[in-house]
Amino acid sequence: MIASDRPLADVNMVMRWSGDLMHLWEFPRINELSRDVTIIPIFHGGRLVVEHSRARVRLGRDREGNELEVDLDALPSGHMLIVGPTGMGKTWTVSTILYRLMNSGIRVMIIDPHGEYLRIPNIEPIDIRRRFFNFFELNGVTKNERIKRLMGELSILGIRSDAVLPFLKELYDKGYYKDLFRSMKYLVDYVDDPTASFTFERILEYLEHAEIVPVSELLDNKALLFSLVRSSPDMMSFLMGVTADHVYTHVMSMNIGEQLQQLLVIDEAYYVLNSPLAELLARGVRKFGLGTVFITQTLTGVSNDVLQNIPLIIVLGGNDAYVKAIAQELQLTSEDVRWLTTALPPHMRGLTTKALVINGPIKRLGAIELEPSLKGIMRRLA
Repeated sequence: MIASDRPLADVNMVMRWSGDLMHLWEFPRINELSRDVTIIPIFHGGRLVVEHSRARVRLGRDREGNELEVDLDALPSGHMLIVGPTGMGKTWTVSTILYRLMNSGIRVMIIDPHGEYLRIPNIEPIDIRRRFFNFFELNGVTKNERIKRLMGELSILGIRSDAVLPFLKELYDKGYYKDLFRSMKYLVDYVDDPTASFTFERILEYLEHAEIVPVSELLDNKALLFSLVRSSPDMMSFLMGVTADHVYTHVMSMNIGEQLQQLLVIDEAYYVLNSPLAELLARGVRKFGLGTVFITQTLTGVSNDVLQNIPLIIVLGGNDAYVKAIAQELQLTSEDVRWLTTALPPHMRGLTTKALVINGPIKRLGAIELEPSLKGIMRRLA
């Protein structure tokens, strides 16, 4: 790792070995080690931490018995991806991480399709059919930008942009967008495309009894439950997408600082990981205090751009077919594959599970341990 107190502007800078020392060369002018650069060796089992960080989490131990710890404040962004098959510990791994971060004062908002994270103390469940937000609201973007985003999200439901664009513009010009139900009824009544009009009726049917609250009220240790929408995958994807999008734009408009303060947790993240929204979430927002946790069973369809912008990936063990598919996406070694394919379900290993923790160029094989205070809850819910 190279740490410099000045910009390293030349993209041709390379590392080379010379005798017993490693030098940094900048071609074609400099032929010596710059006094402005420090080269810090990162040994196996090493870690980079920030002493005042609230976002430091102990996961367990690596296979050599060393502490397995990550610090989201020390990463380029507070994003992480957790991937694993059913029954191999995804839910309790995430629950352990969130529990420890919440105890440090970091707030979370969980998009929870199956209600699996209610085991975490102090998480408030919210049924989206009883309490939701107005996804027509601007929440940090301009009218035209919100219209553009809505058209992208409505395409998930099979609605063509040309069928709704004039009506969305009029809805915003007349100020109807400030009221979710007035906006929905306007679209149902006036959009002249039968498919689009029927789809807006579907949305309204799901949300017609919901209390509408500001999106900011959903950010403080809440789990949004989508259980009554699970039978409609396209509607699930749409509602999850608008939720993640509005959290993103709201936090971006707040500018609350670089240190991690808020986590957006997306379970069943395959609903959003292969959409343009995933790239927006993964490409930044560190300066705004927001991190995103993507939880999924597969990486199929996830773009390399998204994967390359997630600095922390936790891969849980599983069967041969699952590990083989993950190995191809993440270019795992045969040693990594052997470790992951010999994993057992957590209840067979004393509530621990084998995992591969990828932090940039550093890979560590180890076992993740469940937070002790969650063990009783996990057993009762198993």
